[in-house]
Amino acid sequence: MNPLKFGLCSAALSAFAGALIVGCGGSGTDHTEPSLPSAINETETNANGFTATAAWKRNGHSMTYAGTADNGAVETLTVTEWNTRSSGVVIDRSDLSGSSKGLTAKYVGSLGASGSSVSGTVEWKSPGFDTLGTWSATW
Repeated sequence: MNPLKFGLCSAALSAFAGALIVGCGGSGTDHTEPSLPSAINETETNANGFTATAAWKRNGHSMTYAGTADNGAVETLTVTEWNTRSSGVVIDRSDLSGSSKGLTAKYVGSLGASGSSVSGTVEWKSPGFDTLGTWSATW
Protein backbone atom coordinates (compact mmCIF):
# COMPACT_ATOMS: atom_id res chain seq x y z
CA MET A 1 0.00 0.00 0.00
CA ASN A 2 1.26 3.47 -0.82
CA PRO A 3 1.19 5.21 2.58
CA LEU A 4 0.87 8.64 1.00
CA LYS A 5 -2.09 7.91 -1.21
CA PHE A 6 -4.44 9.63 1.20
CA GLY A 7 -7.63 8.10 -0.19
CA LEU A 8 -6.38 4.68 0.97
CA CYS A 9 -5.02 5.79 4.31
CA SER A 10 -7.53 6.20 7.09
CA ALA A 11 -5.13 7.46 9.73
CA ALA A 12 -4.39 10.93 11.03
CA LEU A 13 -2.64 13.54 8.95
CA SER A 14 -0.74 16.36 10.57
CA ALA A 15 1.83 18.99 9.73
CA PHE A 16 4.88 18.86 11.99
CA ALA A 17 8.02 20.98 11.78
CA GLY A 18 7.61 21.64 8.06
CA ALA A 19 7.09 17.99 7.19
CA LEU A 20 4.01 16.11 6.16
CA ILE A 21 3.41 13.18 8.52
CA VAL A 22 1.04 10.44 7.49
CA GLY A 23 0.46 7.52 9.81
CA CYS A 24 -1.52 4.60 8.44
CA GLY A 25 -3.13 2.68 11.26
CA GLY A 26 -1.76 -0.79 11.75
CA SER A 27 1.24 -0.28 9.49
CA GLY A 28 3.54 0.36 12.45
CA THR A 29 5.32 3.14 10.56
CA ASP A 30 4.94 6.83 10.04
CA HIS A 31 6.21 8.32 6.81
CA THR A 32 7.65 11.82 6.58
CA GLU A 33 7.53 13.82 3.37
CA PRO A 34 8.58 17.42 2.66
CA SER A 35 5.91 20.07 2.92
CA LEU A 36 3.78 20.89 -0.07
CA PRO A 37 4.68 24.14 -1.84
CA SER A 38 2.81 27.23 -0.67
CA ALA A 39 2.20 28.40 -4.24
CA ILE A 40 2.19 26.62 -7.61
CA ASN A 41 2.24 28.11 -11.12
CA GLU A 42 0.42 25.74 -13.47
CA THR A 43 -0.15 25.48 -17.24
CA GLU A 44 -2.52 23.06 -18.99
CA THR A 45 -3.29 22.40 -22.63
CA ASN A 46 -5.18 20.00 -24.91
CA ALA A 47 -4.88 18.81 -28.52
CA ASN A 48 -7.50 21.35 -29.68
CA GLY A 49 -5.18 24.24 -28.83
CA PHE A 50 -6.76 25.20 -25.50
CA THR A 51 -4.18 26.54 -23.06
CA ALA A 52 -4.70 28.07 -19.63
CA THR A 53 -2.37 29.16 -16.87
CA ALA A 54 -3.30 29.30 -13.21
CA ALA A 55 -1.89 30.32 -9.86
CA TRP A 56 -2.64 27.87 -7.04
CA LYS A 57 -2.23 29.09 -3.45
CA ARG A 58 -2.17 26.60 -0.58
CA ASN A 59 -4.81 27.00 2.13
CA GLY A 60 -2.67 27.11 5.29
CA HIS A 61 -1.21 23.69 6.08
CA SER A 62 -4.10 21.83 4.46
CA MET A 63 -4.04 19.54 1.43
CA THR A 64 -6.08 22.08 -0.58
CA TYR A 65 -5.29 24.98 -2.87
CA ALA A 66 -7.35 27.88 -4.18
CA GLY A 67 -6.69 28.55 -7.84
CA THR A 68 -7.42 31.32 -10.29
CA ALA A 69 -6.82 30.91 -14.01
CA ASP A 70 -6.31 33.38 -16.84
CA ASN A 71 -9.55 32.12 -18.47
CA GLY A 72 -11.67 33.13 -15.44
CA ALA A 73 -11.81 29.70 -13.79
CA VAL A 74 -12.04 29.69 -9.98
CA GLU A 75 -10.58 26.38 -8.83
CA THR A 76 -10.57 24.33 -5.64
CA LEU A 77 -7.79 21.74 -5.70
CA THR A 78 -7.20 18.81 -3.35
CA VAL A 79 -3.92 16.91 -3.23
CA THR A 80 -4.73 13.20 -2.96
CA GLU A 81 -1.17 11.98 -3.54
CA TRP A 82 2.21 13.71 -3.21
CA ASN A 83 5.00 11.17 -2.87
CA THR A 84 8.65 12.14 -3.30
CA ARG A 85 9.71 8.49 -3.07
CA SER A 86 7.70 7.36 -6.10
CA SER A 87 7.47 10.89 -7.61
CA GLY A 88 3.69 10.42 -7.88
CA VAL A 89 1.33 13.40 -7.74
CA VAL A 90 -2.48 13.32 -8.01
CA ILE A 91 -4.61 16.44 -7.61
CA ASP A 92 -8.42 16.65 -7.88
CA ARG A 93 -10.08 19.89 -9.01
CA SER A 94 -13.61 21.18 -8.62
CA ASP A 95 -14.81 24.54 -9.96
CA LEU A 96 -17.68 25.82 -7.83
CA SER A 97 -17.81 29.26 -9.50
CA GLY A 98 -16.22 31.28 -12.28
CA SER A 99 -16.15 30.70 -16.04
CA SER A 100 -15.93 26.91 -15.70
CA LYS A 101 -18.46 26.37 -12.90
CA GLY A 102 -19.29 22.65 -12.60
CA LEU A 103 -16.06 21.43 -14.18
CA THR A 104 -13.97 18.78 -12.43
CA ALA A 105 -10.49 17.60 -13.32
CA LYS A 106 -7.92 15.04 -12.25
CA TYR A 107 -4.23 15.93 -12.59
CA VAL A 108 -1.81 12.98 -12.53
CA GLY A 109 1.91 13.60 -12.80
CA SER A 110 5.46 12.94 -11.77
CA LEU A 111 7.74 15.23 -9.80
CA GLY A 112 10.77 16.50 -11.70
CA ALA A 113 14.28 15.57 -10.60
CA SER A 114 14.79 18.97 -8.95
CA GLY A 115 11.70 18.47 -6.77
CA SER A 116 10.35 21.89 -7.81
CA SER A 117 8.26 20.89 -10.82
CA VAL A 118 5.67 18.36 -11.93
CA SER A 119 4.24 17.33 -15.30
CA GLY A 120 1.69 14.82 -16.50
CA THR A 121 -1.83 14.34 -17.83
CA VAL A 122 -5.13 15.98 -16.94
CA GLU A 123 -8.70 14.87 -17.56
CA TRP A 124 -11.40 17.56 -17.52
CA LYS A 125 -15.08 16.67 -17.08
CA SER A 126 -18.32 18.61 -16.98
CA PRO A 127 -21.83 17.81 -18.24
CA GLY A 128 -21.45 16.94 -21.92
CA PHE A 129 -17.68 17.42 -21.88
CA ASP A 130 -14.82 14.99 -21.22
CA THR A 131 -11.35 15.55 -22.65
CA LEU A 132 -7.70 14.85 -21.94
CA GLY A 133 -4.69 17.12 -21.95
CA THR A 134 -1.30 17.73 -20.41
CA TRP A 135 -0.20 19.91 -17.53
CA SER A 136 2.98 21.14 -15.90
CA ALA A 137 3.72 23.23 -12.86
CA THR A 138 6.61 24.88 -11.04
CA TRP A 139 7.14 26.39 -7.60
